[in-house]
Amino acid sequence: MNINSLESLKKFFDSYARTFMTGNGSYDKNIEIKRFHTFEVLTFASELASSLELDDEMSFISCVTALGHDIGRFEQYKKYRTFNDAISVNHGELSVKVMNDTGFLDGVSTVARNIIISAVKHHNIMEIPSGMDKESSLVTKIIRDADKLDIYRVVLGRYNSPDPDTGHSIVLGLDESGGIAEWIIDSVLKRQKIPMKRLRTVNELKMLQIGWVFDLNFPYSLRKLKEKNYIPAIFSSIPDSVRNKTVETDVMNYINSF
Repeated sequence: MNINSLESLKKFFDSYARTFMTGNGSYDKNIEIKRFHTFEVLTFASELASSLELDDEMSFISCVTALGHDIGRFEQYKKYRTFNDAISVNHGELSVKVMNDTGFLDGVSTVARNIIISAVKHHNIMEIPSGMDKESSLVTKIIRDADKLDIYRVVLGRYNSPDPDTGHSIVLGLDESGGIAEWIIDSVLKRQKIPMKRLRTVNELKMLQIGWVFDLNFPYSLRKLKEKNYIPAIFSSIPDSVRNKTVETDVMNYINSF
């Protein structure tokens, strides 16, 4: 891995993210959530690359993808005051635009650049396109897993200790008191993906996040998920009145099989 180049890109990203700080404490907390999240995703992506015994170039590409995957989030929040793509903009596509506009990838080879752009563009969509080349597909899977692993940390902080400055953005402005539609329960049991745009309540968001376990691509990711105890914690945050024991048993059996 080109450590010097990666360090330069880390500094580039960090400097860029900090330009969105305004001095307004409540606003800046939301910017900091995404800045810190990116570095946590970078750690997971690096560990995933190591677990897969990738060569230096592919490890470097995976790490740069982690740095760029949410670089559009800052512009998204500045313009729309939300991280909800359904009511603002596709942040994967915006991140590609920001990488291009800022010259973030100017020092990266054309081959690496194409893989990174493809992975960032597809990291937040429901399904990875079947026609992707082998390298782009692999990096996309790595960033999707790394992203989910840290999102669990972020949302559990919100579910356990709500912060009025960031709570609304983390749960995408969804209804805090509503239950869970039956079709969402069925989707998780059938291991079907749930469209984010159809969510109406925070408890439905929690079920979507629980269902992510079936969309993780690598044994490392599931072992890390089990180690962090994220899923039992999310289940515990769902009120007993809407908590589904069948889903809980199915999901935990799946996680414990790794």
